[in-house]
Amino acid sequence: MPRAPASPVDGNIVSVYGNAVALVGQNQVVVINKGTADGIETGHVLAIRHEGQRLLDRSQAGEQTQIKLPDERNGLLMVFRPFERLSYALVLEINEAVTVGDRVVNPR
Repeated sequence: MPRAPASPVDGNIVSVYGNAVALVGQNQVVVINKGTADGIETGHVLAIRHEGQRLLDRSQAGEQTQIKLPDERNGLLMVFRPFERLSYALVLEINEAVTVGDRVVNPR
């Protein structure tokens, strides 16, 4: 049964299954770095979050500081085969291309 994990999860997509090298599309299989040792079970649904951009803040005269925009939710995935330290998951929906390194967290 698809469901959100009861405990907080904060992991990453570490690999893409198949011919894709770095970009992931809908209905593709990915590997995440969380497994049964972290409380992950078959059917857990996680949100995919893409790292926010880093921009130069030019609002102050003569001073340029770098700011990081917040991470953006990019889609959902569902775990179908958990192992002790990693899990296979199916990407259910995406807004933009998912990449290796994107975070996976509890959906809100």
